Amino acid sequence: MENKQTERRALNIFIVEDDDDDYFLLKNLIKDTHEWHFELERATSFSDAMMNLTKKSYDAALIDYYLGSETGLGLIKNLRAQSVDIPLILLTGRSDPEIESEAILAGASDFLEKGQFDFPLLRRSLRYAINRQSIQKERDKALFSLQQSQKIDAIGRLAGGIAHDFNNTLTVIFAYSDILLEKLEPSSVAAEIVQELKKSAERAAGLTKQLLAFTRKQHNVAVAANMNSLLNHIEKMLQRLIGEDVVLTIKYAEKLPLIQIDIGQFEQVVLNLVLNARDALGQNGQITISTSTIPSGEQVVLTITDTGKGMSEETQSHIFEPFFTTKEVGKGTGLGLATVYGIVKQSGGTIELHSELGKGTTFNLYFPKIEEETDTSSILKIAPNHTNLHGNETILLVEDEENLLKVLKASLEHQGYFVVAASNGEEGLNLALKKANKTIDLVLSDVQMPKKSGIEMVKGLRDKYPNLKVIYMSGNPEYAFGENGFQPDAITNFIQKPVAPKIIMEQIRCFLDNQQPPTTVP
Repeated sequence: MENKQTERRALNIFIVEDDDDDYFLLKNLIKDTHEWHFELERATSFSDAMMNLTKKSYDAALIDYYLGSETGLGLIKNLRAQSVDIPLILLTGRSDPEIESEAILAGASDFLEKGQFDFPLLRRSLRYAINRQSIQKERDKALFSLQQSQKIDAIGRLAGGIAHDFNNTLTVIFAYSDILLEKLEPSSVAAEIVQELKKSAERAAGLTKQLLAFTRKQHNVAVAANMNSLLNHIEKMLQRLIGEDVVLTIKYAEKLPLIQIDIGQFEQVVLNLVLNARDALGQNGQITISTSTIPSGEQVVLTITDTGKGMSEETQSHIFEPFFTTKEVGKGTGLGLATVYGIVKQSGGTIELHSELGKGTTFNLYFPKIEEETDTSSILKIAPNHTNLHGNETILLVEDEENLLKVLKASLEHQGYFVVAASNGEEGLNLALKKANKTIDLVLSDVQMPKKSGIEMVKGLRDKYPNLKVIYMSGNPEYAFGENGFQPDAITNFIQKPVAPKIIMEQIRCFLDNQQPPTTVP
């Protein structure tokens, strides 16, 4: 059997010693072992030591106590104040419990008395200090991850709480905007103003979706998809967005496995990363998008690289945090990369970032492959475009937002439907059960309401109407699809607010005509 030799680790040790004789004694004491190869650097003064140890990375530092008019203890205090977190071992000329105690309190990893230690003892001290530092870093990393998770959960609860009311309001704005646009001359100033109002509402809706996406509370409709097909679908749009000064190159790998992904969310990921890359380029540069698989073939990789200004390590450490942005006030929300991170994680993937100042940035996104043979990426994308939205069926409309209830009732009646309207689930249940001579053909209901939720209401209706068709609406998908929620099926569907009434009408007509509509709206 072939013997495997353990690869030696190179340890970069910084020595702070102003006495040449003591330095050479220490240097000659340190010997390479089968475990470690030592690389030594030296400073002879307090100021040189501060400059090197704050700007360069070392595995550990050996610091003499006496440094001219300064002390090694003072150096340790200054280094810890500058957040230098490498192991610092203090070397003293004599044993002094008071100094040793002060050194530990100041942040020294260990202390050794000159002339009283040999290489094995020094090696044990280094191993102890380096291992303890490594454990502390892992602990800090885990704590940071927990804090970030708690922060995102807290913001998620906030986002979910405001999404319901906020998206109701936006849906009302969409509805009345469409009504006004139908009555106004398309070329009129008034129509132009309403269009701008609607665009502003759409931007607000986008922000809400981003909040829900990065907190992983956005409902997704994952389908089997080929990443190449998804990219090809938006390639022209990407080029228009980044402008003619930027060179966009897309490299498609051959025979990619399928992945399970929400199409809209995938496009959102690509758009966010590409727009960020464009901003990093300034006037011109190059963005390269490529698809590939890892050698084992178990993961499909999306790589987006730019030749922009790159990011510092400090920026990289915060880049996925919600609301963190390097852009000017008013130029960015700080939600883009947090959204990307949330979507990738929600899809079972991982994301890696490689960046260097002046040398550009690369994002690698890894998605697990699936075994399905059929690419269904075109399914569930857009509801069938019904030209005739009229009907004569009876619809139970339940919505606790008064203005939204009013405008949806008017829109449905305008299309010819008979509408039974209620402002909460309890009222809706009572009205529907009392309509003994009138069959309810479909329920259009909000999910989250006072007194009785839409889901609770529908459960109460199933005894009388076991095959009752239901379309739920909600601005907070987590509430709709959570522990007490539902799963879409042949008689149950979902529309995420905010949404224009025309799309609701298309969904209703499609569902009533026994054509399964998508469970999401673009």
